[in-house]
Amino acid sequence: MKPNRTKLLSLALLSITHLNNYNHQIVTRSGVYTPSESCTTSSCDTEILAPHKTTTRSLVDVNFAEFVFTDLNGNLRSITVPAAQIKTALKNGLKFDGSSVAGCTAITDSDMHLTPDKNSSILMPKNLREERTALVICDIGLSETEVHECDPRYILKKITQRLAEQKLQLNVGAELEFYLVDADSYEPFDQDNYISCSTSIETENFKQEILSTLINAGIVIEKIHHEVGPGQYEVVLRYADALKIADHIVLTKYIIRSIAQKYHLSAIFAPKPFAKVNGSGMHLHYSLQNTETQKNLFYDPEHTSYLSDIARRFITGNLDYMVDVSVLFNPTANSYERLVPDFEAPIFICWGIKNRSALIRIPLVNNKQDDAIRAELRCPDASCNPYLALAALGATGLQGLMDEHSEYPSAIKVNLYKLNNSEIKALNIQSLPKTLEEALVNFERSNFNLEIFGKKLVTEFIKTKRAELVTSGEKH
Repeated sequence: MKPNRTKLLSLALLSITHLNNYNHQIVTRSGVYTPSESCTTSSCDTEILAPHKTTTRSLVDVNFAEFVFTDLNGNLRSITVPAAQIKTALKNGLKFDGSSVAGCTAITDSDMHLTPDKNSSILMPKNLREERTALVICDIGLSETEVHECDPRYILKKITQRLAEQKLQLNVGAELEFYLVDADSYEPFDQDNYISCSTSIETENFKQEILSTLINAGIVIEKIHHEVGPGQYEVVLRYADALKIADHIVLTKYIIRSIAQKYHLSAIFAPKPFAKVNGSGMHLHYSLQNTETQKNLFYDPEHTSYLSDIARRFITGNLDYMVDVSVLFNPTANSYERLVPDFEAPIFICWGIKNRSALIRIPLVNNKQDDAIRAELRCPDASCNPYLALAALGATGLQGLMDEHSEYPSAIKVNLYKLNNSEIKALNIQSLPKTLEEALVNFERSNFNLEIFGKKLVTEFIKTKRAELVTSGEKH
């Protein structure tokens, strides 16, 4: 049961629609908000619209620039401009037809604006582009001064900004699982198993090319290894702040797919591409950092497993509102083919220490390894829009910090997959939705979602996903 909320996330900062740069005021449809004197460029609302003021070498002496963004479903969209037009595009932005992009505008009001975020720019590695090419991630606007309230990146920026006001930064690492299959036959690339040491030169070359390409693109990778399923791999992205890691997830999927094509392979990030083997998840490892002291706030040496009260409150918020937001982590009909017993996919809304049958797991770390203390959310899959998924993670955790809790849920120590339904019920543990339609109903009915994400985003997301249900044939 959710506790009674004594504090709600402020909606004033979450309803920003455009900015007056001259007097440093935030103009909303309901009035004007002037940031406090303590508000800095990196933490105040101007950052939602204004590009980061940094010099990026990746934009120097390039022949082309690709300006990219994601639609509501997380699909990458791109506009390429030649060298002569890059400076103008960076200064004035770009226009596009929003009526042809999921979650944007209608045909009667179709013109939309892209604001390049120069801080996100990378130089595309040479094995992906013959010409020297920069890639820049953009924010979506209704115009150059008015944000689009359904822009997934803007949604995440709102949440990270709200955390910043409390001197908090959400740090996240991601484990992306995917299958490699032959581009023609759709047969798995290999028949290896978990962390197999392959004798195939092609396999090892492929893994090394993924690592080197991602590293050359400025994405910090910890490792790559074979997973449980035949042809299944996992690449682990080192933790960073939530916005940066969301950018990196989008680019990592794109880069892996591009490299796979060179080997006449397809990289499949679908949650459950094959019925009788393990599905592919996108586990999220996360913690909170104090932006002044740079300390990991999830760490407390005096507590069990070194997990602080702040961490327990944040995790409790994640659990309390998981039913409301789960569709942002698992947004496709195929997601729910993965979320079934017996294939290591978490379906029970609880937490445990080192327990992989729980939705949230506290991994084992070494003594005094304070930076490594974190939680792992195990339900997300790579079909999600990472901006929306991380916004949900941050918003529910922040609400957990604001709610009053008489007690925290206890860590689950048993293997939940071995329990029957009555035993699960006796532990007062809920399950994740069993279908996309059930998850959409929960999302639509949630007052929490309306308060945090806004009616427009909720409405557009529901409309987009219901259309997919019709296409997939799932009844609703």
